[in-house]
Amino acid sequence: ARLEVRAEVTSPRYERSAFRHWVDADGDCQDTRVEVLVREDRAGSRHGCRATTGTWVSWLDGRTSTASRGLDVDHLVALAEAWGSGAYAWTWSTREAFANDLGYEWSLRAVTASVNRSKSDRDPAGWLPAAAVRCEYVSRWMAVKYRWGLSVDPAERSAILRILEGSCGGASVVLPALAPGLPAEGVRPVTSPLPIPSAPATPAPSPATPAESTPPAESSKPVTPGAFCAPAGATGVSAKGVVYVCRTSDTDPRNRWRR
Repeated sequence: ARLEVRAEVTSPRYERSAFRHWVDADGDCQDTRVEVLVREDRAGSRHGCRATTGTWVSWLDGRTSTASRGLDVDHLVALAEAWGSGAYAWTWSTREAFANDLGYEWSLRAVTASVNRSKSDRDPAGWLPAAAVRCEYVSRWMAVKYRWGLSVDPAERSAILRILEGSCGGASVVLPALAPGLPAEGVRPVTSPLPIPSAPATPAPSPATPAESTPPAESSKPVTPGAFCAPAGATGVSAKGVVYVCRTSDTDPRNRWRR
């Protein structure tokens, strides 16, 4: 009841590059993937900048692994699914926060690579795990969508209700905290596409790093690949539907629209 039902957005087109991951947010040399592996290692192994051996149990299929190379760190709500459910209207920094969400343990979980790739970017209307964990799966799916103010489409909602009314009985789930930077409950979720301020296409004299308290702007007009742009970190979509980021490169210190 707390999730808005709305058809998924298909334009602008999803590009994985719109979600920067895996990042080392705390500068401890362990990126988000490694942080998840360390958190879920049941052997309590000592890990440095990489987590290669340990004991992990994939909750989606119950398989145990002792080497991380056979594991994927799964976005429970896939990046493409999040994009069509509202993330297309987020700032670059909010999408990065979603892709690296360590604030709610069910946002990111280590699972067997094969089961993760079977799931791909499908929602519960298109893919479900084994019956033993379906109730927990859809409950956590809803919790992640609630945390990030994402909508559900009609088929997705029907699939969730079918599971809840079938095998879940009186199960409940504690709602996670809302993700930082999103509107408070009662204001969200969004009921129509957000107006997105355009970024001025003027040359920037030097690279600029936006303050953490001021999210990068987004561009609502088609951007010209390679053109000068501002502010750094803004995202835009070309006339062909490709997502570009306003940033410098290793050889050019000026902000331009780049893939």
